[in-house]
Amino acid sequence: MTFFVLLAGGSFALTAASLVAMRGARVPEAENYRGRRLRVALGPAAGASVLVLLSVALVMSGSHGAFRFRTSVRAAQLLGAFLVLAAGWQDDRRPGRGRGLAGHLREGSRGRLTPGLVKLVVIVAAAAAVVLSTGGPVWRVLLGIPVIAGTANAWNLLDVRPARSVKYALVVALALGPFAARHDPVIVPIGFGAALAALPFDLREHAMLGDTGANLLGFLLGVAVFETVPTWGLGVALAFVLMVHWLSETVTLSRVIQAVPALRWFDALGRLPGGLRAEDSAPS
Repeated sequence: MTFFVLLAGGSFALTAASLVAMRGARVPEAENYRGRRLRVALGPAAGASVLVLLSVALVMSGSHGAFRFRTSVRAAQLLGAFLVLAAGWQDDRRPGRGRGLAGHLREGSRGRLTPGLVKLVVIVAAAAAVVLSTGGPVWRVLLGIPVIAGTANAWNLLDVRPARSVKYALVVALALGPFAARHDPVIVPIGFGAALAALPFDLREHAMLGDTGANLLGFLLGVAVFETVPTWGLGVALAFVLMVHWLSETVTLSRVIQAVPALRWFDALGRLPGGLRAEDSAPS
């Protein structure tokens, strides 16, 4: 627990420092559900923190103590996080045709390469890099790649209301933390600290995560799930991820959340009142 708190605190501090450093930087802007233009700064700030701390963990992976880990796997995690960040950043900078997974696949079938479709391919490659680096059995490979990639995209699907993606990242990180620590004590606290630092800015609509941040948080959680649960658990996780995507493409996640009182309360917790009533469309 002490290591979790220290590493999460370091991630929190680095994310906050990155936000301060980016105050005058040129970053993309996007329109939120109220129609307000916000800077997409939270994702790059969280990404900087994650890359720095994963780099430290990689350098120290051969040491004794909590940082000790297979160097090849840690390197794959760092590479995967970088790829997800880069793919999300290019999508935030150049939003194109296609909304949601189905929309991007439709555009791809017509020979149109959207930034969102490029991002999805890169995320799958990042997931494959992590899974293959572990050298696990074939069933874990076949289930692990879509679980990690699907979780990364699912967190982007959640990011259509202020702090929704961040809140669920914090909840899942807390739930996974005690179990993940037995396998990899680094991934979950790094994601938790970055999400916690982004929370007040996201809630008060001072800035947005964008694809850069939402996909990154989902990727880290997907990696934690892959490292923590047995093979049958990966099957359950994949079924849940597929259900989230199906709901997003059909009834929308916002309608599901509004229909369940506990989820509706949690979703609105801490958020500014009011806003547009229009239904969400799936994010790019």
